[in-house]
Amino acid sequence: VLARLTPTPTLNALADATLLIEAIPERLALKHALYAELETLIADEAIIASNTSGLPPDRLAQGMRLPERLLIAHFWHPPHLIPLVEVVPGSATLPHLAREVSGFCAACALEAVVLNRAAPGFVGNRLQFALLREALHIVHSGIASPEVVDQV
Repeated sequence: VLARLTPTPTLNALADATLLIEAIPERLALKHALYAELETLIADEAIIASNTSGLPPDRLAQGMRLPERLLIAHFWHPPHLIPLVEVVPGSATLPHLAREVSGFCAACALEAVVLNRAAPGFVGNRLQFALLREALHIVHSGIASPEVVDQV
């Protein structure tokens, strides 16, 4: 795997890329700055996917020259153990892009699910937090100890 990676000191090396997946810190201004720079370098047909788990695609696409090229590709971690990728289009995302990214994920032995639309936490995080809320309720209600809930 490491032999297939090519480090580069500038984004210029991405000029010919057709799919870019960013996983930079979850700071909106930082992501907007990256997208602005990428849009000066890459082809208009290139897809920009964010690995964000908390920022909605429409907020990420604000200010983009071509917001229809952006979507979310939220990889679960660690991806070699959890092959799930949530593909989340924005309201401006071209419909075929979600299928393309899903197909790319499948070619990488990942299981992509395409959401119909964005919602806070997407699907996976919402399900996890529902389980967490119920676990805390069980403990606070005296139904079981934290150790028993963990064991279950």
